[in-house]
Amino acid sequence: MIIARSMCTMIAALFVGCSAPASTTQVPLLDGSPAGCVAKATFPPIAWIEPHPAEQACIDNQIDEFISACLGGAIPIKCEQFTANHPQCASCLYPRDASVGSGAIIEGKGRVVANVGGCIALSLGETNASGCGAREHALRECVASVCGDCSDPNCETQARKGLCLDLQMQSCVELAGAAPCALSEGIESDVRRIATRMCGVH
Repeated sequence: MIIARSMCTMIAALFVGCSAPASTTQVPLLDGSPAGCVAKATFPPIAWIEPHPAEQACIDNQIDEFISACLGGAIPIKCEQFTANHPQCASCLYPRDASVGSGAIIEGKGRVVANVGGCIALSLGETNASGCGAREHALRECVASVCGDCSDPNCETQARKGLCLDLQMQSCVELAGAAPCALSEGIESDVRRIATRMCGVH
């Protein structure tokens, strides 16, 4: 779910510069931590940005090419080539201008994550800051604040059931319809699924 490398490394030279917008989302300060994991009091959460409307900008092999060229330990020139060859797809997956809405991936200080909350928001048709997608985003940022430096494999589960429980989406009666957005099968699988929902040609 979380990759703790810089945006410049993870999205290799996708755009010139790697500055992130100032965060306005607040993660609750946590009084305790599961399994001995210590919450970061100064954790910089990624701000909630409403997702842009779904676009038919990328065919399946372009999404696969983006993941191969631009995520993980990709070679920067390959990502630059992808962006040059497929500008509409690239700008849908990761918009240059945050004012147009968020794409399939979002970034904060030193972190890149799949935009699970944005995918849920689009699926349920409620993109505002009080909707189910925004709540899932806040929950994931809360878990990240607790478990980012923790080696305990049970930390995330315990944080969701304990310290971050109030951010869960119990009130989202249509959550089952958005469940495919939040499977957390690994960054590449998650980005592929979310990119198809947000930017794929259907």
